Amino acid sequence: MSGFFRNDHAVRLLGLILLVLSLFLSIDYNHTGSEAAYLLLIGVGTLTYHIVVRIIIGESFKYLKRNRADLTNPWYRTNRCEQELQKKLKVRHWKDKLPTYDTEAFDPRQHSWTEIAQAMCQSELVHECCAVASLLPILMIPYLGHPVFFLLSSVLPSLIDLSFAMVQRYNRPRVMKVIEKEERLKEQQSEKVEEEVHRAQ
Repeated sequence: MSGFFRNDHAVRLLGLILLVLSLFLSIDYNHTGSEAAYLLLIGVGTLTYHIVVRIIIGESFKYLKRNRADLTNPWYRTNRCEQELQKKLKVRHWKDKLPTYDTEAFDPRQHSWTEIAQAMCQSELVHECCAVASLLPILMIPYLGHPVFFLLSSVLPSLIDLSFAMVQRYNRPRVMKVIEKEERLKEQQSEKVEEEVHRAQ
């Protein structure tokens, strides 16, 4: 993903531009009533929804969770069936090809592995919520028509968000192993220090 889409301010600006554009298209359609204006309004309006709803969901989790997820929560654990699905979908081969919105949150030079794991949990939840929200425009089919457009523009973004969530669920167990290894090393070092102190006495 380009640097533009990694910038929070740029994404918000894009959302604002799309909102304004949708407003102008709505005014234009109400004035002209043309089919072309109607289709353009639906297209831009749907894109605006997908951008804005992701901004709202992402910012809400950032404010409420602050990358402080409970790593012991059963929701974040993967079971054997899910791991088999990950193998069948070959997640290992394409996971690194997906863009990262906030690279700093997953940088081990800036954060501990525990903090990174918590950021992964939050990222997963954001994408799962976005996947559900992506399907909501389907409810507009009875009112606006164009079922093929709404189905494609809802299902495809939802699947994309689920793929991001799946990558987080694939990577996190490996990060947890690193955390467990670090904790064991700390315990061993602590025991070694205690032994040396005991001998010195």
